[in-house]
Amino acid sequence: MLLGGKLVTATRFDGMAALELIEKHRVSLQFCVTTMYAREIDAYNSAAIKPDISSLRTGTIGGGPVVKEYMTWFEENADCRLLNFYGMTECAGMIAGDFEDSPENRLNKGGRPCRHVTVSILGGNGEKMPVGEQGEICCKSPGVTRGYYKNPEMTLHLIDADGWLHSGDIGIMDSEGYISVIARKKEMIIRGGYNVFPAEVENLYCRRDDVLLAAMLSYPDGDLGEKIAVFLQMKNANHPSAEEIREYAAAHLAKFKVPDKVLFIAEMPMLPSGKVDRVKLTEHLQKQRV
Repeated sequence: MLLGGKLVTATRFDGMAALELIEKHRVSLQFCVTTMYAREIDAYNSAAIKPDISSLRTGTIGGGPVVKEYMTWFEENADCRLLNFYGMTECAGMIAGDFEDSPENRLNKGGRPCRHVTVSILGGNGEKMPVGEQGEICCKSPGVTRGYYKNPEMTLHLIDADGWLHSGDIGIMDSEGYISVIARKKEMIIRGGYNVFPAEVENLYCRRDDVLLAAMLSYPDGDLGEKIAVFLQMKNANHPSAEEIREYAAAHLAKFKVPDKVLFIAEMPMLPSGKVDRVKLTEHLQKQRV
């Protein structure tokens, strides 16, 4: 807007409609969450007449587990270089990411902190974690909010006494300062005493050619504490059975990470932001277990 560019928006996201807007307005930058890119790719591959998306130059992918195969698809089909970036609204958007990073780093890491942001990986007691060790991603920046409007209690959970903004994301920082996001802290599942991060399992299924979207949740279990359910939106009706899907996970993951229940869903419920609506999935799961 500052440079006089055109801003193209849509009231509701639809994969094919988005591609048609790109073709019509010669869109060069696209900023979407991971699930939006998945729907665009599926719409493009399913179209009898392929829309012209050659105008795309770059953009960002985030707002959830990043599937590098989606980034590679846009580079191969539109010569569009997407940036795997990390950020949150409470820190004025961008925390880490650099368009000048090498292809390997853009595909596999969340970037290094932006020049105005300081990032630290903190442990459960607020201690700084060593390089390569997991902890909560926390940051300081001039862009950090002063707090939530008329909600001081929630603000205290967000910003600690030392001024660190707590993202609620589990991640690591390598020796070069690159951040890798592992999972949302609140979405971690504890199954039989073992920690399971949904992003790892969801990414595994999204790498399959027949899976469009995947979402993993937990449900209570008397013996294990929590069990794992995975929702899958497949690309067509002719797909493997639930047991075959579980066997696929067992071949690639530790036994305790294999979903206990696989549910196929015709349309993954989405929030207006383009992220998966996990509340609706939880309600659906509860009905399945009644």
